[in-house]
Amino acid sequence: MSSRTNQRVIALLTDFGHQDPFVGVMKGVILSINPQVQVVDLCHALDPFDIRQAAFHLVVSAPYFPSRTIFLCVVDPGVGSGRRLLAAETARYTFLGPDNGVLSWVMGHESPKTMVSIENAWYFRHPVSSTFHGRDILAPVAAHLSRGTALHALGPAVQRWVRLPFPHPEREGDRWVGEVLTIDRFGNLITTFGVAHEPLVTLAKGTRRQRLVFSIRGRRIHNLSPTFAAAATGAEAAAATPALLAVIGSSGYVEIAQREGNAAKTLKASVGTQIWCQILRG
Repeated sequence: MSSRTNQRVIALLTDFGHQDPFVGVMKGVILSINPQVQVVDLCHALDPFDIRQAAFHLVVSAPYFPSRTIFLCVVDPGVGSGRRLLAAETARYTFLGPDNGVLSWVMGHESPKTMVSIENAWYFRHPVSSTFHGRDILAPVAAHLSRGTALHALGPAVQRWVRLPFPHPEREGDRWVGEVLTIDRFGNLITTFGVAHEPLVTLAKGTRRQRLVFSIRGRRIHNLSPTFAAAATGAEAAAATPALLAVIGSSGYVEIAQREGNAAKTLKASVGTQIWCQILRG
């Protein structure tokens, strides 16, 4: 095999955290099969069992990786059950993960050329634990793929897979309702209002006299700020009502933030908290 084949990237996305050795063990399995592969930690601090959060991080992160990256996603509440494990190949990448919807959002952007059910036990680590398929199935399969194993060798092709609906904002009269999809470590609330979704598309087509108002947990936030620095800091705002702002984050989605503060704590908001958006004119 050529050195180019072996020098692929495997990106890991899990809810394992770093307190336990799970991530390190998976890396050990991968490197035992292909010592030349480059393993990248995409994220391991996802909320346990949160498939939507994993699907979101995957779809917004994948485009920044080099072509031929293998994404190994292990957020798997159904481990050990009858759910399938999937491997999908697109024009640019390969994705591995359980058939629970975790791959469905990225498949909407990276249409699969081939998708198979991972069933060929020759590529597994034995014995296979019923509680750690990330170590015994997905990690060795990713490593074998990085060495040039063809996708069709893993199992039969599949035409259908679990599709997790994206929570697009919905129209309610003269406003839209969305929700908090995830919260980053700074306490920024990443919402389901994206630049490609209503009402931001409507605003972009309108006049300069139009402005947005976001409402969440009884607070109103006017307009989009260009940066996080466009509001008072948490310390400066402490004596008054803490200043919040709405900004289009690096992922292309509206974030509710508090400069040098924690918007999630200030608003007592969590994943799933509803947020409304309205376009005001004049």
